[in-house]
Amino acid sequence: MKGIRNWIVDTKGLYAGVYDKIGVKITTAGIMGTAVYSYWAGDSTNLGAERMNNGDSSTFSDTVNGTYQPVGSGLGDKDFRYHTNFFK
Repeated sequence: MKGIRNWIVDTKGLYAGVYDKIGVKITTAGIMGTAVYSYWAGDSTNLGAERMNNGDSSTFSDTVNGTYQPVGSGLGDKDFRYHTNFFK
């Protein structure tokens, strides 16, 4: 089986909003520079992960580039970095 795996390897920053369970997902598979991630932050009725699972539109999407990238909402943002692994 061949494939590509992307996962969060590191985070930095402080989250300064109210409690949320932010949903993060690779929405377009591919290698670094072509893969796209999206995140869902909570709204007035649902946590971010619930919005993601309900099929709501994402809060933000961007191409995975290997640097720290934003994810979060509220008064502060958290940044993360993805790793790509190829396997057979």
